[in-house]
Amino acid sequence: MTNRDEEWPKAGARIERLTLFSDAIFAFAMTLLAVGIRVPEIAQELVASQLNVELANLTAKFVGYGLSFFISASFWVLYHRIFANIKRYDHTLIWLNLGFLFFIVLIPFPSDLIRRFLSQEVSRVIYSTMMASTGFMLSLIWFYASRNHRLINEGFSSLMIRRLTVRTLIAPIVFLVSIPASLVLGEFTPVLWVLTWPLGMLTLRLYKE
Repeated sequence: MTNRDEEWPKAGARIERLTLFSDAIFAFAMTLLAVGIRVPEIAQELVASQLNVELANLTAKFVGYGLSFFISASFWVLYHRIFANIKRYDHTLIWLNLGFLFFIVLIPFPSDLIRRFLSQEVSRVIYSTMMASTGFMLSLIWFYASRNHRLINEGFSSLMIRRLTVRTLIAPIVFLVSIPASLVLGEFTPVLWVLTWPLGMLTLRLYKE
């Protein structure tokens, strides 16, 4: 470990500084997901005839919001599952964590893009690429921390390390696969994205030794 790494606190309790900061970023990004959903502006004399139509037009926005909120929440849950097993940190982990948060903050952009232009291939590609990049950054955090038990307890078994590694790779791989698959699925591509949840739950079953 370098001298620069030795400057950072190693006590397990102090790693909460990282997770608390990250929680604040997650909260901010997930709040922004709902910014584009607004009550329709309708002239008072047209409310009776147009309100139902305008509310129906918001369906795509609510679906897009729900999808991105669910995916972001999944990243948050997995993030905490990873950091529950990391007992110390160093300079490199700090920067990897910031790299992950960089993509988390950007999630509202592809989310707004996809709920406005889901029918466009470029929108689906951008969304899938952004989510895959976010997932791979989280995988990189775990790979770095668990490599040779660098930042985790020595008692953490190799089997458990591999299982959690597989869990972190599910989402980014699904999103990568969805890029070529979207050529066939079109506007039904989000169905493939939702598979990250059941596949993740299936992996969690493997934690039972």
